[in-house]
Amino acid sequence: MNWYTVNYFLGTVCSFLLGLFVLYRGQAREATRRAWFSLCVFISIWHAGKLIITIAGTELLAHQAAYVIYVGAIFIPPCYLHFILSLLSEERKHRSLVIVCYILAVIELYLLAGGWLIEGVKYYPHIGFYEIPSRFYWLYFVNYVTVPSFALIKLILASFRTDVAVKKNQFKYVISSSLIGFLTGATSFFPFFTTLVPPIGAPLVYFYTFPITYAVARYRLLDIDVVIKKSLIYAFLLMVLLMPCYLVVILGQKAAFGTINYAFSLFTLLLFMMVGFLFPKLRFRTEEALERALFQKRV
Repeated sequence: MNWYTVNYFLGTVCSFLLGLFVLYRGQAREATRRAWFSLCVFISIWHAGKLIITIAGTELLAHQAAYVIYVGAIFIPPCYLHFILSLLSEERKHRSLVIVCYILAVIELYLLAGGWLIEGVKYYPHIGFYEIPSRFYWLYFVNYVTVPSFALIKLILASFRTDVAVKKNQFKYVISSSLIGFLTGATSFFPFFTTLVPPIGAPLVYFYTFPITYAVARYRLLDIDVVIKKSLIYAFLLMVLLMPCYLVVILGQKAAFGTINYAFSLFTLLLFMMVGFLFPKLRFRTEEALERALFQKRV
C-alpha cells in the first residue's frame, strides 16, 4: 500500500463517518446537518473512486472507477455551497442559486454518462491510470472553481461582519479547512497539464473535515454537545469490530472465486459502517416499540 492507497482509503472511511456523526449526533437545524452529511458522502464517494482507480489492475476497472470519482466530484461544489449557506442561515435567501447549482450538477452527471465529460482513462508510468478529459470537461472545472469560491467569499465577509468572538473563530476554522480541502483537491488537475507533476495533494482532501469537526466539538459550530473524543473513540471501536468482518469478506472472495473485487469489498465495508452506526439507534427504538406493543397491558 502506498501514499495514495492509504490516504484514499482513510478519506473514504473518515469522511463518511464524520458525516454520519453530525447527522445522527448533531442537534443543529436539520437543514444544516443534512447539508453537511451530503457533502461528506460525496467526498467519501470521490475518495472511494480514487482508491479504486489507484489499485485498478485493468483499464476497464479504472474506467469504471473514473465514473465513481466524478459522481462524487460533481456534487461536492453545490453541496459545499448548500452547507455554507445553511451555516450562515441564508439558504432560503439564496434558494434559487442553490437549485441552479444542483441542476448544473445533474447536467454534468448527464454529460459524464454520455462520455462528454471524460472519454476514458490512460495509464501513465508515474501515476498509474488517470482519466482523460473530454470536450465539456471545462464545465466541471469552472463549476469547481466558481461555486466554492462564492461560498468561501460569503463566509469570509460574514466573519468580518460579525462581532461575536465565538462565531468569528467558528468561521476561521471553516475558512482555513475549506482552503485546505479545495487547494489539495486542485492538484488533481496537474496530470492534465503534465504527468511529471503527480496529484500529491489529492489524497489529503479529507483532512479539511477534521478542522471542521474540531470546531464542532470545541466551539459548538453545529450545536453538537458530544465532544470529539467520544466520537473518535466510537469510530475507533467501530473499526476494531468491523475489520475482522472485512477480512473475512476479502478472504472469502479469494477462497470462493480465486480473486478479490476491491470495489465490492469497499462497498461492503461502507455497508458494515452504516450498520454499525444505525444499529444502536434502531435497537433502542425497536425495543421501546416492542415493549409498548407486547407489554402495554402489564402493570
